[in-house]
Amino acid sequence: MIAIVASVALAAQVVLQLDEREVRAGETIGLTLQVVDARLKVAPKIDAPPGLRVSFLTQTSTRATMNFSSVNIQTFRYEVAALEAGDYTLGPVELASAEGTISAPAVKLHVAARPAGSLDKLVADLGAASGVAYVGQVLVYHLAYKTSSRLVNARWAPPEVEGLTPEPNVEPVTTEYDLVDPGGKGAELWYAYRASKPGQIEIPAGVLLAQFATERRRRPSPFGSDPFFGDLPGLSDVRTENVASERIPIEIRALPAGAPAGFSGLVGDFTVDVQASSSRAAVGDTITLDVTVAGSGPLGGVKLPPLGVDGLRVYDDTPVVGAALSEGRLKATAQFKRAIVPERPGTIDLPPLDLSWFDPVRGEYVVHQGEAIRLDVSGSADAAAVEGFGGSTVNRGAVASLGDDILPVRTDPSTSSPWPGRFAWTLLLPGSLMLLGEAVSRLRPQRGATAAARLHFGELPADPEARLGALERLFREAAALRLDCSEGEVTRERVAGLGEEALHCFRELELARYRGAGIVDEPRLRRWVEGR
Repeated sequence: MIAIVASVALAAQVVLQLDEREVRAGETIGLTLQVVDARLKVAPKIDAPPGLRVSFLTQTSTRATMNFSSVNIQTFRYEVAALEAGDYTLGPVELASAEGTISAPAVKLHVAARPAGSLDKLVADLGAASGVAYVGQVLVYHLAYKTSSRLVNARWAPPEVEGLTPEPNVEPVTTEYDLVDPGGKGAELWYAYRASKPGQIEIPAGVLLAQFATERRRRPSPFGSDPFFGDLPGLSDVRTENVASERIPIEIRALPAGAPAGFSGLVGDFTVDVQASSSRAAVGDTITLDVTVAGSGPLGGVKLPPLGVDGLRVYDDTPVVGAALSEGRLKATAQFKRAIVPERPGTIDLPPLDLSWFDPVRGEYVVHQGEAIRLDVSGSADAAAVEGFGGSTVNRGAVASLGDDILPVRTDPSTSSPWPGRFAWTLLLPGSLMLLGEAVSRLRPQRGATAAARLHFGELPADPEARLGALERLFREAAALRLDCSEGEVTRERVAGLGEEALHCFRELELARYRGAGIVDEPRLRRWVEGR
């Protein structure tokens, strides 16, 4: 039962209607929800029983005259994909208002068995997962199918389930191949989820929208045997079919107590490699530690533990983090660079680099203990000097650090500026004028793009596929302007740098390619494009 709150002006009515009452498994039909004289701000969600999939498509609003009164009629269109044979019920739909409750009775749908010669049943699994996972663990959803029919096109819609979140910045991987015996096509797809909530869950069916080429029926010609009105070689019709994978039960457990000190939430199996550029240096020289962490879990946000050693200055660069699916597993890497500058001579021991994580296969915490690194530092702290401009030297005690930079500040009083102090400000004029011109030039196209976006939003086509294409172009134009790149260079990784709102719009447009333009929150997308 679906309950929605609406503001009712007159005697409101709500009607739920299927385009057809009987279909075959794999076919798709339309569903209409019509609301008379009750304004809804959002499209009602029609819950689907297992075996059906309901997706919102479009919404329209019109005015009509009924019983000499002007009324508002809202029409919501949905797509119902029949995945399995059986008898199903959709609804009833209820609208609750201050004046009472109005409802539309449930509708019945009979789904007959799938016809012979269709796509083979999809095979779905979670790879190496054995029915149990832990919060923070990455699960790779694997889908595979084979068919001897003439498959023209196939699109897959991943299942949605509370407790599993699509892993950000990890693209799905698809492999297609031709079957030699008995012929046909096969494909495999891998999709990464992260377990986010403990509990016993069931991953619903993933749906493959497959299009098959079918033999075109011959139409009799009024002129008898006529090659122009008969079948032409190589031409065929296309039949669309929805195929569902199996549902997969899995238990997600919370991480156990007893996490080691310094545990940052890493879940997976990892390796740690530490390499020093040299074990010998002079006071003031820089030694670089290259640290590589690699494994089967997400590494975003991982930081190296602090290095608390007297007589050293330490600078950490921003780590380079990447992740991709390969051979059915997530392979992630994080590369760190740590610059170490000794400030005293002698032997300095760097403590082992300890890193901990939870291994879901072993079901326990793991603490990696590296090896200590010994540095032999030569020179004298009192006599240490830094080479300055023109060969001048500066005493080590007079060197100041520039933030995260390890370059020294010149403090040699013997080196004076060739410009008198009262004219030094003129050196800033050229650079200031260039920066001002650059800022003005960047602002102008942004304002123009916003005005163009408003114009385009008012001219969106009604056809769902054309509308989705237009929305994608508007988003990419706006993102390219903000990223200062071409539209072809707008990727998920770059969009993530524009904030959560931009990333949400990007993901929604990606999913819309499989589920239709109706899932896109157009007002939200418009606000982001127009910068409101």
